[in-house]
Amino acid sequence: MSITFEGPAVFVADMNSARKFYEGLLGLEVQFAVAEAYTAYAGGMSLWSAASASELIHGCTPAEQPGPQGRSNFELYFETETIVESWDKIESAGVPIVHGVREMPWGQRCFRIQDPDGHLVEVGEPMPLVIRNLLKTGLSPQEVADRTMAPLEMVEAVAKG
Repeated sequence: MSITFEGPAVFVADMNSARKFYEGLLGLEVQFAVAEAYTAYAGGMSLWSAASASELIHGCTPAEQPGPQGRSNFELYFETETIVESWDKIESAGVPIVHGVREMPWGQRCFRIQDPDGHLVEVGEPMPLVIRNLLKTGLSPQEVADRTMAPLEMVEAVAKG
């Protein structure tokens, strides 16, 4: 038997607001949509109407379902090579901000926001970009590996292209 992970299905209260956020703001590409109930995106993430999901999974409304839906105990992670441009677009859209662009201890820049349902969303730079940028500063592959906490083999592979 083989089981593969296909991606998260995020339960949302308002499909239209959620789609505007993920498609309009983050630029996700729709693979298919089922009316107002479900939207699947390239890359594996999908949105599922909380009302539809609660009924099908728990046999009740979202208010009656057992336990809270996750919000701040997990995050959806996205990457962009244009972190500043992406931040400017997000900031001007007026979405709830968790924190602006900051550099993580391993050299990657990222920001965190909330989607219309309050789910935590991180947007960060791809690590190969971080590694290439650090190599351009003149750091040795070993110094970049130490700085990014990436295996030296990964740094060397990125350096070779």
